[in-house]
Amino acid sequence: MKLRYAPLLDLSDGTRIQGATLVVINPVGETGGMKELDEFVADTFDGPFREAVCALSKRRTYLLEMNGF
Repeated sequence: MKLRYAPLLDLSDGTRIQGATLVVINPVGETGGMKELDEFVADTFDGPFREAVCALSKRRTYLLEMNGF
């Protein structure tokens, strides 16, 4: 899982998003670079959400690992 977070995100239309968080879950065995994954996620959304995803994709990425049991 890849997590991106911004405490406050200002969009071009003046909208402010507090605590903007984006979590991307990539299945095990799926290969692909970070750029392809960012493009896929950005294409999923429209309007202000797409702008927020694009802004978050430029921020630091935190990697999370989840073990199923």
